[in-house]
Amino acid sequence: MSDPTGGAKSADRFLIGIVLGMLLLVGVAFAVVLWRPQPAYQADGTPESAVHNYLLALRQQDDARAYRYLSPTLAGYPRTVEAFAADVRNEIWDLRSDRSSVALAVVETQRVGEEAWVTVEETWFDSDGLFARGASSNTFDLRLRQSDAVWLIVEAGRYWALCWERAGGC
Repeated sequence: MSDPTGGAKSADRFLIGIVLGMLLLVGVAFAVVLWRPQPAYQADGTPESAVHNYLLALRQQDDARAYRYLSPTLAGYPRTVEAFAADVRNEIWDLRSDRSSVALAVVETQRVGEEAWVTVEETWFDSDGLFARGASSNTFDLRLRQSDAVWLIVEAGRYWALCWERAGGC
């Protein structure tokens, strides 16, 4: 005659193993997120670093730092950091929406004398549920001009207020 509780004990151990395994996976996921390196500013001096720092400052809402990368030769150059911040808030509405779901990376630079064109890849990550994940990418360019060994942005395809290029500004 067999023990009637033997099967139940085996099932309980199996269930406990599954629960412990899930807890371990959740712990590992939290550790990966917490130990993930935070984005950092780069040393200035190249067109790539200027673009990286500008975009990072915008994402971190460091308006004073982002403003430093705008060329004062722009026809609609905002005269103060406060005006710049207002332009960003009003004109670049998609910039600060869910910053965690977009990644920006410099992919190419072309330099001609004191001008440079930097191509940035923007990748949007979306999730339609627990296991449905997707990504879409596009690229855009920023044009920079060197002034006294400093690279400043004079035009951009994204993360930019077009009114900065018009006399009178925003």
